[in-house]
Amino acid sequence: MQERTWLKPLPKIDKELELIKICVDTLQTCAVLPQSPATKNIQLSAENILMRYLQQLDILTRPNETSLKTTL
Repeated sequence: MQERTWLKPLPKIDKELELIKICVDTLQTCAVLPQSPATKNIQLSAENILMRYLQQLDILTRPNETSLKTTL
């Protein structure tokens, strides 16, 4: 009998999806606002939140592989 590899069940992500949508909306708003230190800080925060969620989803959906190393 061949052994199957199953993905771990993903957690309920209603709140996470809402947060991701807020971050995307924030980035779109920052793109049309004049550049200022406050705008850049808000944009950086939204980008950081999105990157953390994308990295977590990447790890959750690739159970038999190590996470990718990214450098910025």
